[in-house]
Amino acid sequence: MFSTNGTILDITVEGLRFLAYLLLLIGAVIGIFSNMSMIQEKYRSVWYRCRNTMVYMGLGVGIIQGLTSMVNIMIHQGWSAAIIPFTTASGRLANGCALIAFYITLAYVIPAILLWQRRNHHPSHRFISVLLYPVLELLLLSGLLTRNDSGVISIHLFYVFTGLCLIWLFVLQFMSGESKRRRERKHWWVSPDIKVGHHSSSNVQPESKPDSSLFHSKGF
Repeated sequence: MFSTNGTILDITVEGLRFLAYLLLLIGAVIGIFSNMSMIQEKYRSVWYRCRNTMVYMGLGVGIIQGLTSMVNIMIHQGWSAAIIPFTTASGRLANGCALIAFYITLAYVIPAILLWQRRNHHPSHRFISVLLYPVLELLLLSGLLTRNDSGVISIHLFYVFTGLCLIWLFVLQFMSGESKRRRERKHWWVSPDIKVGHHSSSNVQPESKPDSSLFHSKGF
């Protein structure tokens, strides 16, 4: 959410949005690597805690950025442009994506805080993932669509580069999950002890032959 008026509030909003995106990006990268099979199980919980810490910090900075941006837009363009997405006079797409990310964060965080205080338990990893990726993608779009009058191209290049890296990491995670599922299916169909439709050779006892001495008497 950034209106190109060159004021201190504009620079503050852009800096806070970049910081929120950076923290969420680090959390997303840690989360993607923590789900890969190369991470040992005894260290996986440490990775999850680091991911949650970065996500909480990123969401906190994102909320501050959203409130600051709403005040900035309200001063210059009125309250309707500040609270309704895609209605600002300039930077409609960038402001709209950032405002939706702000609303998604509030819609998840406020009920979650009330629920956690009542039940006194921490959020699940799935909850963090469901909240993290939509907000991260919207902030990425907002950063890519923001017009930069200061001429600093490196910020836009950073958004482009990290966006491509996220796509590559998602593909890598998908391929790692598929290979893991194929190995699990292979071990399920081919078991060392039980084979469907066949008896193990160790369980089949050889057929006993009758003793020939029972059928032949002495002298024959």
